[in-house]
Amino acid sequence: MSESAQFLGRYDHCLDAKSRLILPAKLRPMFGTIAFLTRHHESCIAIWREEEFKIELLKKQALLSQDTEARNLVRAWSASVVEQDIDKQWRILIPQELRKYGHLQNEVIVVGVIDHVEIWSPEVWQEQVGALEEQVL
Repeated sequence: MSESAQFLGRYDHCLDAKSRLILPAKLRPMFGTIAFLTRHHESCIAIWREEEFKIELLKKQALLSQDTEARNLVRAWSASVVEQDIDKQWRILIPQELRKYGHLQNEVIVVGVIDHVEIWSPEVWQEQVGALEEQVL
């Protein structure tokens, strides 16, 4: 697990009846037994491996020396962080507060975004990214 994560791809999935996400098979080898879930940009939920989460924490820590607004943003983000076990069937529980933030219901889109994984509501994904999917960087 010391190698840097390279999460890529889009996967259409569903949350189960207990609000758990089954990690897509191609993403599983990069995860251990825990993951960190956070609120993320544009109303998605980020899933971090421990290694990348530590790097994200350092970025947030640097913001604490800025103004009050930056510190309050870090406080709100920190309060939303959830450490979750990944069970033997590769399921991760998505807490109600994060589901509400991400507008997640049954169907979700899971996207690998290089150093983390994002969970999107299909409607929010379409709003934010849908029109750009046909373009090439």
